[in-house]
Amino acid sequence: MEFEIPVEKAGIALEALKKAAGEIETVFSLDIISRVYPDGTTPIAELTGKVGITPSPNGKTNVGLGRPRAEV
Repeated sequence: MEFEIPVEKAGIALEALKKAAGEIETVFSLDIISRVYPDGTTPIAELTGKVGITPSPNGKTNVGLGRPRAEV
């Protein structure tokens, strides 16, 4: 399942996913995509900590080099 939500509602979604994780009888993984602020922080880092989710330290960082190619 993939969905997009505003940062303001991410805390509610994370709480619901944490609750669901304890109730379902299967394994799932959670990927969170977020822009990084100029100071190097992300809005999601604080939210995950509040709900008790610890992000993996080896996440992917996209530096934006994959811009569309110029027409040839």
